[in-house]
Amino acid sequence: MKSSIAALAFVLGLATLAQSRLLLQQVTNPDMPQGFTTFWMTDLWSYISNKPVSSIWMPGTHDSGTWDLQADTIDSSYANDCPVDPNNLPLPLDAVVGSTIAAYERGWSVAQVVDLPGQVAAGSRYLDLRVAYSPAQGGYYFTHCLTSVNSVPQQLQSLSAYLASTYAPSVTRPNGHTPKEVIFLNFYQFYGTWDLARHTDFMSQVLAAFQPGQIATGVTAASTLESVAQGGPKVVFIYNDEGIDISTMGPQVAASFAGQSTFGFDRQWADKDTAADLINFDNGQYASYMANPAPTFKVMEGVMTEGTSDIEGDPLGTLMSWEGNLGQTMTLWAYSDLNTAYGPSRKPFVLMLDFLNPIQAAVIASMNINAAPGSMPIAGYYGSCSASSSGFLGLSCNNINWNNCAPGYTRVYTGNTGGNCGCKCCNPDASDCGCDLTPGSYCL
Repeated sequence: MKSSIAALAFVLGLATLAQSRLLLQQVTNPDMPQGFTTFWMTDLWSYISNKPVSSIWMPGTHDSGTWDLQADTIDSSYANDCPVDPNNLPLPLDAVVGSTIAAYERGWSVAQVVDLPGQVAAGSRYLDLRVAYSPAQGGYYFTHCLTSVNSVPQQLQSLSAYLASTYAPSVTRPNGHTPKEVIFLNFYQFYGTWDLARHTDFMSQVLAAFQPGQIATGVTAASTLESVAQGGPKVVFIYNDEGIDISTMGPQVAASFAGQSTFGFDRQWADKDTAADLINFDNGQYASYMANPAPTFKVMEGVMTEGTSDIEGDPLGTLMSWEGNLGQTMTLWAYSDLNTAYGPSRKPFVLMLDFLNPIQAAVIASMNINAAPGSMPIAGYYGSCSASSSGFLGLSCNNINWNNCAPGYTRVYTGNTGGNCGCKCCNPDASDCGCDLTPGSYCL
């Protein structure tokens, strides 16, 4: 039963993504033509081409490879962040609840509902990738507690084919430019047994997955977008080089992979389980980032770290339903709150989200126009609010943590199930995003 519910949640996630694409078509700003999220770098070329890549607002996805995780694939040689391991349950308990817990593990681990090409199409230009070496399968796979169905080379080949077809030289956008999209792939963590030889082998397989001319070389946080995107769409490899000397791995690897330390990369793990704590953490991170004069490719966490006590009360057992409208909240934080605090001088960054949808991506990308909130006709700018549980066993949903709903809009609770309490701003009379939308629908 639980597997069926988890599968239903996955399908609903795809339906929500399709709905958000329809909402995006209602955006009438001339800088947002049809297909904007898929081509936003090209469509905003006059605004961002001469800027360093570290000075461009970008949507990104967190745990980008988790869309493909398969249930009951925990390998003790590299498994990470697993709340419950069904493989370690004592018999006969495993026979009774093992399959249910396996489905729960997948819902807990999955942070994206579409493949890597789908995330790029939705607007993501930063992919957060965790890689495991699987001795049992004899190869490299994406991981977050569980293991992906398809190997890393297979998924990167799919991404390469998508870039070649979608961003072909024959495509011309309304502004007259051919595609110039740049995708940053951050190989952030490695699980299992890795030595210099394994890293070298992995890098060679990554290089072989992409077609000629797709890999940018010699890129740092100070490189301009125009210099990176010459010759068409590009991928940039950022590599966790802690304890690794990439320069010793041959000229092709050394040119193609930028170590995080040399690239100018910064991402701090928030590890917060409420939206309010996450925003407080990010405000502190952002203040330090504003004070740092060095070119820095800054990735801001727009995700919460759920523990078993947080998510197990949710009957779906899914990160998607537990986080609720967090992506909307964090997008509005970047779009509105930072503008209020810093004005036009605010420094751009990558906002990394779970379940990125095109509406959120359009808002983040359009910040490169440097317009003040309200000056761009983005569908349904309603503000943000946050609610928490209270009362006996936390069954009431009436504690307001903050209420920043726009004038004329009201806060509405999205329900409470075992401590899962949400809030959104909406207009009962609005035709594009009314109060009757179900929890998890997007009101940007």
